Amino acid sequence: MSKNVTVGNEPFVLNLTGDGKGWSENQQDLIQALIDQVNAFFSEGDILPTTALIQNLAGIFGAIDVTTPTPASYELINSFQFDSNIVRFFEVEYTVIRVSSTEPTIFEVGKIFGLNDPTVLVGNPWSINVQKVSESEAGIEFDINSSGQVVYATNDLTNYTPAESFINFKAKAITKIIA
Repeated sequence: MSKNVTVGNEPFVLNLTGDGKGWSENQQDLIQALIDQVNAFFSEGDILPTTALIQNLAGIFGAIDVTTPTPASYELINSFQFDSNIVRFFEVEYTVIRVSSTEPTIFEVGKIFGLNDPTVLVGNPWSINVQKVSESEAGIEFDINSSGQVVYATNDLTNYTPAESFINFKAKAITKIIA
């Protein structure tokens, strides 16, 4: 018994019972075609959809200073870093939800565009532009440090519920050509 499968524009016969063309030929071609299709969607430097908790960083909102990275100036977002050696540009889609036990839940949807300028020899080669898509704001500011790590600061939210406050994000990166 077999099943016809098309990956991209290429047809394959998926052997379901062990008869006919064996694993070593057609099945390997099918698996490689699937891998190639998946790799067409994701490239080196991309960040797959990820969720991270957002802390309540009272007192530092509006005071992000990535030139002197100290724990008091911003918070790192786990898994939200771009390799400065290969990534030139990135586009992030994000959603932030912050929850309080006494205030309405606030959320924000937007995009972050980042540029890595390798000609900058002193200071931070990264720059970002944040574009909020939603009308609501979650009281969060983003920046990026010189190693490509995205950081944030928040305003103070009364009776904050950190276990229910998070950011969802994913990123597509454009990498430089390595000769």
